[in-house]
Amino acid sequence: MASLTKAARPLEFARDHLVAEYDVALRAFLGGGGEAALCRAYDLGRDAVAGGVGVVEIVLLHHAALARVSPFLPNERHAQAAAFLAESVAPFEMTHRGFQEATARLGQLNITLQARNKALQESARSLRGANDAAELANRELEAFSYTVSHDLRAPLRAVKGFARWLLDTYKGRVDAQGQDWLGEILANADRMGDLIDGLLSLARITQDDLKPERVDLSALVREVAGRLVAAAPRRRVKLGVVDHLYAQVDPRLARSLFENLLGNAWKFTSKVSAALVEFGQTEKDGVQTFFVRDNGAGIDMAFAGKLFRPFQRLHTVEEFPGTGIGLATVQRIVVRHGGRIWAEGAVDRGITIFFTLSPPELARVVPPAPLGIS
Repeated sequence: MASLTKAARPLEFARDHLVAEYDVALRAFLGGGGEAALCRAYDLGRDAVAGGVGVVEIVLLHHAALARVSPFLPNERHAQAAAFLAESVAPFEMTHRGFQEATARLGQLNITLQARNKALQESARSLRGANDAAELANRELEAFSYTVSHDLRAPLRAVKGFARWLLDTYKGRVDAQGQDWLGEILANADRMGDLIDGLLSLARITQDDLKPERVDLSALVREVAGRLVAAAPRRRVKLGVVDHLYAQVDPRLARSLFENLLGNAWKFTSKVSAALVEFGQTEKDGVQTFFVRDNGAGIDMAFAGKLFRPFQRLHTVEEFPGTGIGLATVQRIVVRHGGRIWAEGAVDRGITIFFTLSPPELARVVPPAPLGIS
Protein backbone atom coordinates (compact mmCIF):
# COMPACT_ATOMS: atom_id res chain seq x y z
CA MET A 1 0.00 0.00 0.00
CA ALA A 2 2.85 2.33 0.89
CA SER A 3 4.49 1.69 -2.46
CA LEU A 4 1.26 2.57 -4.29
CA THR A 5 1.00 5.79 -2.30
CA LYS A 6 4.58 6.70 -3.21
CA ALA A 7 3.90 5.92 -6.88
CA ALA A 8 0.81 8.14 -6.83
CA ARG A 9 2.61 11.17 -5.38
CA PRO A 10 4.34 12.26 -8.65
CA LEU A 11 0.99 12.10 -10.46
CA GLU A 12 -0.71 14.16 -7.76
CA PHE A 13 2.13 16.69 -7.94
CA ALA A 14 1.69 16.91 -11.73
CA ARG A 15 -2.05 17.57 -11.37
CA ASP A 16 -1.57 20.22 -8.69
CA HIS A 17 1.13 21.88 -10.80
CA LEU A 18 -1.13 21.87 -13.86
CA VAL A 19 -4.11 23.32 -12.00
CA ALA A 20 -2.10 26.30 -10.86
CA GLU A 21 -0.26 26.81 -14.15
CA TYR A 22 -3.35 26.25 -16.28
CA ASP A 23 -5.31 28.96 -14.52
CA VAL A 24 -2.51 31.46 -15.05
CA ALA A 25 -1.92 30.51 -18.69
CA LEU A 26 -5.62 30.48 -19.62
CA ARG A 27 -6.18 33.81 -17.94
CA ALA A 28 -3.19 35.26 -19.87
CA PHE A 29 -4.43 33.93 -23.20
CA LEU A 30 -7.99 35.10 -22.75
CA GLY A 31 -6.65 38.45 -21.60
CA GLY A 32 -4.94 38.92 -24.97
CA GLY A 33 -1.67 37.06 -24.36
CA GLY A 34 -1.50 36.03 -28.00
CA GLU A 35 0.87 33.46 -29.51
CA ALA A 36 3.14 33.27 -26.45
CA ALA A 37 0.22 32.27 -24.21
CA LEU A 38 -0.93 29.70 -26.79
CA CYS A 39 2.58 28.17 -26.84
CA ARG A 40 2.34 27.92 -23.07
CA ALA A 41 -0.83 25.78 -23.55
CA TYR A 42 1.14 23.35 -25.71
CA ASP A 43 3.92 23.18 -23.11
CA LEU A 44 1.37 22.40 -20.40
CA GLY A 45 -0.10 19.64 -22.55
CA ARG A 46 3.36 18.15 -23.08
CA ASP A 47 3.99 18.31 -19.29
CA ALA A 48 0.67 16.49 -18.78
CA VAL A 49 1.73 13.70 -21.15
CA ALA A 50 5.07 13.36 -19.37
CA GLY A 51 3.40 13.42 -15.96
CA GLY A 52 0.88 10.73 -16.76
CA VAL A 53 -2.16 13.01 -16.79
CA GLY A 54 -4.87 11.83 -19.20
CA VAL A 55 -6.65 13.82 -21.88
CA VAL A 56 -10.01 13.57 -20.06
CA GLU A 57 -8.40 15.10 -17.01
CA ILE A 58 -7.05 17.96 -19.12
CA VAL A 59 -10.57 18.67 -20.44
CA LEU A 60 -12.03 18.66 -16.92
CA LEU A 61 -9.17 20.85 -15.71
CA HIS A 62 -9.84 23.27 -18.56
CA HIS A 63 -13.52 23.59 -17.73
CA ALA A 64 -12.76 24.10 -14.05
CA ALA A 65 -10.18 26.79 -14.88
CA LEU A 66 -12.56 28.43 -17.32
CA ALA A 67 -15.25 28.56 -14.62
CA ARG A 68 -12.79 30.20 -12.26
CA VAL A 69 -11.57 32.88 -14.68
CA SER A 70 -14.78 33.54 -16.64
CA PRO A 71 -16.36 36.02 -14.12
CA PHE A 72 -13.45 38.35 -14.81
CA LEU A 73 -13.55 38.21 -18.62
CA PRO A 74 -15.85 39.71 -21.23
CA ASN A 75 -18.15 37.21 -22.94
CA GLU A 76 -16.49 37.54 -26.35
CA ARG A 77 -13.28 36.07 -24.90
CA HIS A 78 -14.96 32.85 -23.76
CA ALA A 79 -15.14 31.47 -27.32
CA GLN A 80 -11.32 31.72 -27.58
CA ALA A 81 -10.94 29.24 -24.72
CA ALA A 82 -11.59 26.39 -27.17
CA ALA A 83 -8.41 27.29 -29.06
CA PHE A 84 -6.43 27.14 -25.82
CA LEU A 85 -7.92 23.72 -24.99
CA ALA A 86 -7.14 22.42 -28.49
CA GLU A 87 -3.51 23.50 -28.15
CA SER A 88 -3.16 21.91 -24.73
CA VAL A 89 -4.40 18.52 -25.97
CA ALA A 90 -2.32 18.65 -29.18
CA PRO A 91 0.60 16.71 -27.58
CA PHE A 92 -1.85 13.89 -26.75
CA GLU A 93 -2.93 13.75 -30.39
CA MET A 94 0.67 13.68 -31.57
CA THR A 95 1.54 10.96 -29.07
CA HIS A 96 -1.47 8.94 -30.18
CA ARG A 97 -0.55 9.27 -33.84
CA GLY A 98 3.03 8.31 -33.07
CA PHE A 99 1.76 5.28 -31.20
CA GLN A 100 -0.44 4.29 -34.13
CA GLU A 101 2.42 4.68 -36.60
CA ALA A 102 4.77 2.71 -34.36
CA THR A 103 2.13 -0.01 -33.94
CA ALA A 104 1.68 -0.17 -37.70
CA ARG A 105 5.44 -0.42 -38.25
CA LEU A 106 5.72 -3.13 -35.60
CA GLY A 107 2.87 -5.00 -37.26
CA GLN A 108 4.63 -4.83 -40.62
CA LEU A 109 7.92 -5.89 -39.03
CA ASN A 110 6.15 -8.78 -37.37
CA ILE A 111 4.70 -9.88 -40.73
CA THR A 112 8.17 -9.63 -42.29
CA LEU A 113 9.71 -11.56 -39.39
CA GLN A 114 7.10 -14.29 -39.65
CA ALA A 115 7.75 -14.58 -43.39
CA ARG A 116 11.50 -14.81 -42.78
CA ASN A 117 11.01 -17.39 -40.04
CA LYS A 118 8.85 -19.43 -42.40
CA ALA A 119 11.50 -19.16 -45.12
CA LEU A 120 14.21 -20.20 -42.63
CA GLN A 121 12.15 -23.17 -41.49
CA GLU A 122 11.63 -24.24 -45.09
CA SER A 123 15.34 -23.80 -45.79
CA ALA A 124 16.19 -25.83 -42.70
CA ARG A 125 13.83 -28.60 -43.82
CA SER A 126 15.32 -28.54 -47.31
CA LEU A 127 18.83 -28.62 -45.86
CA ARG A 128 17.97 -31.54 -43.59
CA GLY A 129 16.49 -33.33 -46.57
CA ALA A 130 19.58 -32.63 -48.67
CA ASN A 131 21.88 -33.74 -45.84
CA ASP A 132 19.89 -36.95 -45.37
CA ALA A 133 20.00 -37.62 -49.10
CA ALA A 134 23.74 -36.90 -49.24
CA GLU A 135 24.38 -39.12 -46.25
CA LEU A 136 22.37 -41.93 -47.82
CA ALA A 137 24.19 -41.47 -51.12
CA ASN A 138 27.55 -41.54 -49.35
CA ARG A 139 26.64 -44.70 -47.47
CA GLU A 140 25.52 -46.35 -50.67
CA LEU A 141 28.64 -45.19 -52.49
CA GLU A 142 30.93 -46.44 -49.76
CA ALA A 143 29.10 -49.76 -49.61
CA PHE A 144 29.40 -50.03 -53.39
CA SER A 145 33.11 -49.17 -53.30
CA TYR A 146 33.74 -51.67 -50.53
CA THR A 147 31.84 -54.44 -52.34
CA VAL A 148 33.43 -53.71 -55.70
CA SER A 149 36.89 -53.59 -54.13
CA HIS A 150 36.43 -57.03 -52.62
CA ASP A 151 34.84 -58.49 -55.74
CA LEU A 152 37.70 -57.22 -57.89
CA ARG A 153 40.36 -58.97 -55.85
CA ALA A 154 39.44 -62.53 -56.93
CA PRO A 155 39.77 -62.00 -60.71
CA LEU A 156 42.83 -59.82 -60.14
CA ARG A 157 44.53 -62.58 -58.20
CA ALA A 158 43.71 -64.96 -61.06
CA VAL A 159 45.23 -62.60 -63.65
CA LYS A 160 48.39 -62.18 -61.58
CA GLY A 161 48.58 -65.90 -60.87
CA PHE A 162 48.29 -66.98 -64.47
CA ALA A 163 50.69 -64.28 -65.68
CA ARG A 164 53.26 -65.31 -63.06
CA TRP A 165 52.75 -68.98 -63.89
CA LEU A 166 53.25 -68.32 -67.61
CA LEU A 167 56.38 -66.28 -66.92
CA ASP A 168 57.88 -68.89 -64.64
CA THR A 169 56.77 -72.07 -66.45
CA TYR A 170 57.19 -71.01 -70.06
CA LYS A 171 60.05 -68.60 -69.65
CA GLY A 172 62.23 -70.54 -72.07
CA ARG A 173 59.51 -70.67 -74.72
CA VAL A 174 58.47 -67.01 -74.55
CA ASP A 175 60.67 -64.51 -76.34
CA ALA A 176 61.86 -61.25 -74.78
CA GLN A 177 58.90 -59.22 -76.09
CA GLY A 178 56.43 -61.76 -74.66
CA GLN A 179 58.20 -61.65 -71.30
CA ASP A 180 57.96 -57.85 -71.35
CA TRP A 181 54.24 -58.11 -72.01
CA LEU A 182 53.77 -60.52 -69.12
CA GLY A 183 55.80 -58.15 -66.95
CA GLU A 184 53.45 -55.32 -67.95
CA ILE A 185 50.45 -57.48 -66.99
CA LEU A 186 51.97 -58.12 -63.57
CA ALA A 187 52.89 -54.45 -63.07
CA ASN A 188 49.42 -53.26 -64.00
CA ALA A 189 47.86 -55.94 -61.80
CA ASP A 190 49.94 -54.60 -58.91
CA ARG A 191 48.77 -51.09 -59.76
CA MET A 192 45.19 -52.30 -59.84
CA GLY A 193 45.73 -53.77 -56.39
CA ASP A 194 46.95 -50.40 -55.16
CA LEU A 195 43.85 -48.71 -56.58
CA ILE A 196 41.63 -51.24 -54.82
CA ASP A 197 43.46 -50.55 -51.56
CA GLY A 198 42.82 -46.86 -52.16
CA LEU A 199 39.09 -47.48 -52.60
CA LEU A 200 38.98 -49.47 -49.38
CA SER A 201 40.90 -46.73 -47.58
CA LEU A 202 38.38 -44.12 -48.71
CA ALA A 203 35.49 -46.34 -47.63
CA ARG A 204 36.94 -46.87 -44.16
CA ILE A 205 37.52 -43.15 -43.63
CA THR A 206 33.82 -42.31 -44.00
CA GLN A 207 32.49 -45.45 -42.30
CA ASP A 208 34.39 -45.40 -39.02
CA ASP A 209 33.12 -43.30 -36.11
CA LEU A 210 35.09 -40.19 -35.17
CA LYS A 211 36.82 -40.29 -31.77
CA PRO A 212 38.26 -36.78 -31.42
CA GLU A 213 40.75 -35.83 -28.75
CA ARG A 214 43.38 -33.13 -28.23
CA VAL A 215 46.31 -34.06 -30.47
CA ASP A 216 49.74 -32.43 -30.69
CA LEU A 217 49.91 -32.03 -34.46
CA SER A 218 53.49 -30.74 -34.36
CA ALA A 219 54.71 -33.89 -32.61
CA LEU A 220 52.72 -36.04 -35.03
CA VAL A 221 54.28 -34.28 -38.04
CA ARG A 222 57.79 -34.85 -36.65
CA GLU A 223 57.00 -38.52 -36.06
CA VAL A 224 55.67 -39.09 -39.59
CA ALA A 225 58.57 -37.14 -41.10
CA GLY A 226 60.99 -39.24 -39.08
CA ARG A 227 59.70 -42.38 -40.75
CA LEU A 228 60.06 -40.80 -44.19
CA VAL A 229 63.67 -39.88 -43.38
CA ALA A 230 64.36 -43.43 -42.16
CA ALA A 231 62.92 -44.86 -45.39
CA ALA A 232 65.16 -42.64 -47.56
CA PRO A 233 68.24 -41.81 -45.45
CA ARG A 234 70.21 -40.43 -48.38
CA ARG A 235 67.72 -37.65 -49.03
CA ARG A 236 68.41 -34.21 -47.58
CA VAL A 237 65.17 -32.43 -46.73
CA LYS A 238 64.84 -29.47 -44.40
CA LEU A 239 61.80 -29.83 -42.20
CA GLY A 240 60.21 -26.70 -40.72
CA VAL A 241 57.65 -27.36 -37.97
CA VAL A 242 55.83 -24.86 -35.75
CA ASP A 243 55.88 -26.35 -32.26
CA HIS A 244 52.89 -26.90 -29.97
CA LEU A 245 50.10 -26.78 -32.54
CA TYR A 246 47.08 -28.68 -31.23
CA ALA A 247 43.67 -29.63 -32.61
CA GLN A 248 40.66 -31.62 -31.48
CA VAL A 249 40.79 -34.47 -33.99
CA ASP A 250 40.56 -38.21 -34.34
CA PRO A 251 44.21 -39.26 -33.82
CA ARG A 252 44.01 -42.17 -36.26
CA LEU A 253 42.65 -39.97 -39.04
CA ALA A 254 45.10 -37.19 -38.17
CA ARG A 255 47.96 -39.64 -38.68
CA SER A 256 46.54 -40.69 -42.06
CA LEU A 257 46.16 -37.03 -43.02
CA PHE A 258 49.80 -36.19 -42.35
CA GLU A 259 51.10 -39.44 -43.82
CA ASN A 260 49.46 -38.45 -47.09
CA LEU A 261 50.35 -34.74 -46.97
CA LEU A 262 53.97 -35.26 -45.94
CA GLY A 263 54.29 -38.29 -48.22
CA ASN A 264 53.21 -36.12 -51.14
CA ALA A 265 55.59 -33.33 -50.14
CA TRP A 266 58.46 -35.83 -49.84
CA LYS A 267 57.62 -37.34 -53.23
CA PHE A 268 57.20 -34.09 -55.17
CA THR A 269 60.42 -32.58 -53.79
CA SER A 270 62.45 -35.62 -54.81
CA LYS A 271 63.85 -33.81 -57.87
CA VAL A 272 64.75 -30.63 -55.96
CA SER A 273 68.34 -30.28 -54.75
CA ALA A 274 67.49 -28.23 -51.63
CA ALA A 275 64.13 -29.66 -50.62
CA LEU A 276 62.07 -27.88 -47.96
CA VAL A 277 58.89 -29.12 -46.27
CA GLU A 278 57.06 -26.98 -43.71
CA PHE A 279 54.14 -27.40 -41.35
CA GLY A 280 52.65 -24.36 -39.66
CA GLN A 281 49.62 -22.29 -38.87
CA THR A 282 48.21 -19.03 -40.17
CA GLU A 283 44.98 -17.07 -40.15
CA LYS A 284 42.60 -17.10 -43.08
CA ASP A 285 39.43 -15.01 -42.78
CA GLY A 286 39.77 -15.03 -39.01
CA VAL A 287 39.96 -18.84 -38.87
CA GLN A 288 42.78 -20.97 -37.48
CA THR A 289 44.28 -22.59 -40.58
CA PHE A 290 47.06 -25.17 -40.78
CA PHE A 291 49.27 -25.69 -43.81
CA VAL A 292 51.84 -28.07 -45.30
CA ARG A 293 54.15 -26.38 -47.80
CA ASP A 294 56.90 -27.68 -50.06
CA ASN A 295 59.14 -26.27 -52.79
CA GLY A 296 58.71 -29.19 -55.17
CA ALA A 297 57.07 -29.70 -58.55
CA GLY A 298 54.05 -27.52 -57.70
CA ILE A 299 50.83 -27.39 -59.69
CA ASP A 300 49.16 -25.46 -62.46
CA MET A 301 46.31 -23.70 -60.63
CA ALA A 302 44.13 -24.09 -63.72
CA PHE A 303 43.84 -27.77 -62.74
CA ALA A 304 43.55 -27.22 -58.98
CA GLY A 305 39.93 -28.41 -59.05
CA LYS A 306 41.11 -31.95 -59.81
CA LEU A 307 43.57 -32.05 -56.96
CA PHE A 308 41.27 -33.59 -54.34
CA ARG A 309 39.32 -35.94 -56.62
CA PRO A 310 40.02 -39.67 -56.35
CA PHE A 311 42.41 -41.05 -58.99
CA GLN A 312 42.92 -37.63 -60.59
CA ARG A 313 46.63 -37.09 -61.19
CA LEU A 314 48.40 -33.96 -62.43
CA HIS A 315 51.66 -35.83 -63.15
CA THR A 316 52.39 -39.08 -64.93
CA VAL A 317 53.26 -42.25 -63.04
CA GLU A 318 56.67 -42.14 -64.72
CA GLU A 319 57.33 -38.69 -63.22
CA PHE A 320 56.00 -39.42 -59.75
CA PRO A 321 54.52 -42.80 -58.75
CA GLY A 322 51.21 -43.05 -56.93
CA THR A 323 47.50 -43.85 -57.23
CA GLY A 324 45.98 -40.36 -56.99
CA ILE A 325 44.11 -41.30 -53.82
CA GLY A 326 46.20 -39.46 -51.19
CA LEU A 327 44.74 -35.95 -51.37
CA ALA A 328 41.22 -37.34 -51.82
CA THR A 329 41.77 -39.16 -48.53
CA VAL A 330 43.02 -35.96 -46.90
CA GLN A 331 40.02 -34.03 -48.16
CA ARG A 332 37.56 -36.54 -46.70
CA ILE A 333 39.33 -36.48 -43.33
CA VAL A 334 39.18 -32.68 -43.23
CA VAL A 335 35.50 -32.58 -44.19
CA ARG A 336 34.64 -35.19 -41.56
CA HIS A 337 36.05 -32.83 -38.94
CA GLY A 338 33.94 -29.94 -40.25
CA GLY A 339 36.86 -28.18 -41.95
CA ARG A 340 37.80 -27.19 -45.46
CA ILE A 341 40.89 -27.66 -47.62
CA TRP A 342 42.39 -25.86 -50.61
CA ALA A 343 45.70 -25.48 -52.41
CA GLU A 344 47.87 -22.65 -53.70
CA GLY A 345 50.94 -23.09 -55.83
CA ALA A 346 52.68 -22.76 -59.17
CA VAL A 347 54.51 -25.07 -61.53
CA ASP A 348 58.10 -25.76 -60.31
CA ARG A 349 57.54 -23.41 -57.35
CA GLY A 350 55.96 -25.79 -54.89
CA ILE A 351 52.53 -26.04 -53.34
CA THR A 352 50.87 -25.10 -50.07
CA ILE A 353 47.94 -27.19 -48.82
CA PHE A 354 45.79 -25.15 -46.42
CA PHE A 355 43.24 -26.90 -44.20
CA THR A 356 41.10 -26.39 -41.12
CA LEU A 357 40.06 -29.13 -38.71
CA SER A 358 36.88 -27.70 -37.21
CA PRO A 359 33.88 -25.62 -38.28
CA PRO A 360 34.70 -21.89 -38.72
CA GLU A 361 32.68 -20.86 -35.65
CA LEU A 362 34.75 -23.19 -33.46
CA ALA A 363 38.18 -22.50 -34.96
CA ARG A 364 40.41 -20.59 -32.56
CA VAL A 365 42.90 -18.13 -34.03
CA VAL A 366 46.36 -18.47 -32.52
CA PRO A 367 49.34 -16.33 -33.66
CA PRO A 368 51.85 -18.57 -35.41
CA ALA A 369 55.12 -19.33 -33.63
CA PRO A 370 58.51 -19.14 -35.42
CA LEU A 371 59.40 -22.10 -37.57
CA GLY A 372 61.98 -24.45 -36.09
CA ILE A 373 64.21 -25.76 -38.91
CA SER A 374 65.62 -29.21 -38.34
